[in-house]
Amino acid sequence: MKVQEDHQAKVECLIKKRDEIDRSFKDKSTKIEVLQEALHKEKETSVELKATLNLKEEQRKKVEAKTIELKEQILRQVSEALVRAIEEFKVSSKMKDLNVKFGQEAFNKGYELYEE
Repeated sequence: MKVQEDHQAKVECLIKKRDEIDRSFKDKSTKIEVLQEALHKEKETSVELKATLNLKEEQRKKVEAKTIELKEQILRQVSEALVRAIEEFKVSSKMKDLNVKFGQEAFNKGYELYEE
C-alpha cells in the first residue's frame, strides 16, 4: 500500500509538472502568435514604405528631367531672342547711323594720316 501511495504521489507530482509545462507552453505559444502578428504588420509596413519611397523616387526623377528640359528650353529661347535682337539691330537705323559714323571717322583718320 505504501508503494502504491508513493507511486500515486509521484503520478500526481508529474501531472502537476505536466500541467505547469502545458500552461507555460500555452503562454509561450500565445506570445509567439502575438510576435508573429507584430512581425507580419511590420513587414506590411515595410513593403508599403518601400513602395512609397519608390514612388517618391520616380516623381523626383520626373521632376528632375522636366527641370532639365525647361532649362534647355529657356536657353534655346534666350539664344533665339538674342539672335533676333541682333538681326533687328543690324537692319535698324541706329546701326546704319553707326556704320556711317564709323565710315566718316575712318575716312577722317585716314585723311589725317595722309596729311602728316
